[in-house]
Order: sequence, then C-alpha cells, then structure tokens
Amino acid sequence: MTAPLKMVVFAKDSAENVSKLTYITVVKADVTPPNKPAVNKVDDNDKVVTGKAEANSTVTV
Repeated sequence: MTAPLKMVVFAKDSAENVSKLTYITVVKADVTPPNKPAVNKVDDNDKVVTGKAEANSTVTV
C-alpha cells in the first residue's frame, strides 16, 4: 500500500441497509512487520499455546 490512500468506509446490516459513507485518508502506511512472537513452552498435554506478540497483531498457529 502506498500512502496517501483514500478509502470509503460504511456499515451494512443483515437486511442489507447501508450507512452513510465515511471518507478517510491514510497518510502513512505501517510498513514495519511486527517482531516474532514469544511462545511459551508447549508439550503434548497442552490444549492452548500462550505467549506474547505485538499489540493488535494476529498470531496464527
């Protein structure tokens, strides 16, 4: 993505009604990838994987 980027944002409900449009401009894109996540020890008895990652990032296992 190159900045500035113009975007149109709207909401749509289950009945397909669309809100008024909101126009935004992204002035600086985040092009820095997050640091690798820190993962706590996992063994064959664990049902979840825990650890830490950058705030608001998505971690996929």
